[in-house]
Amino acid sequence: MKSDYGLPFKIMIIYLGLFSIFMIYNIASLSVDVAKQPERLVARNVEKISAYNHRYMSRQLKVFRDKKLEQEKLKLVEEEKAKIETLAYEIKEEDYEIYEVTAYTAGYESTGKTKDHPEYGITASGKRVQEGKTIAADWDVHPVGTRIEIKGLGEFVVQDKGSAIKGKRLDVYIEDLDEALKFGRQKMEVRVIK
Repeated sequence: MKSDYGLPFKIMIIYLGLFSIFMIYNIASLSVDVAKQPERLVARNVEKISAYNHRYMSRQLKVFRDKKLEQEKLKLVEEEKAKIETLAYEIKEEDYEIYEVTAYTAGYESTGKTKDHPEYGITASGKRVQEGKTIAADWDVHPVGTRIEIKGLGEFVVQDKGSAIKGKRLDVYIEDLDEALKFGRQKMEVRVIK
C-alpha cells in the first residue's frame, strides 16, 4: 500500500528502525546484567522503555498527521483562491461600459402619479417597484427582464422605462425622495449580465 505521507513519513520510518535497534541493544544489555539485577527490575526497565517508545511515536505520528492535515487545508484554500481569481478575471473590465445613472421614486415628481392613483408604484412592465431591484432603461437597448450590474450598487432588473431614459442611461428606483435627489446624476460602470 502506497503512503500519502511522503518524505517526512519515510524519515520517521528510518528513525523508528534506528530507535528499534537502540531498544534491542538496551534490552540485550539488560539481559547481560540479569545476574546483577533482580528479574523484577529488568521487567520494569523494559516496560519503561516500551512506554516511552509508545508515547514518543504517538506524538510523532500526531505531528505528521497535523502537518498533513495543514497541507491539505492549504491546498484547498489555494484551490478556492484560484477559482475566485479565475471568476474575477472572467468579469473583465472591458465588460463594463460607462452609463449615465439617475434615480427616481414612485412619487408625483418622478411619475406624475400620486399615492391614490391606482397604478402608483407599478412599473411599465406591470411589476411593483422594489428598491435594490427595479431599474428603468431604454427597452430598445435593454428589454424588460435584462439583468444589469452597476458597479458599486449591485444587480438590478429592467422593469421600467421612462421618456428621458434613452440609450446609455439608466434610472434606479429609490423609495425615499431625499435619497433619490441626493443620488443625482452619475457616470457609472455598467455591465449587462443577460
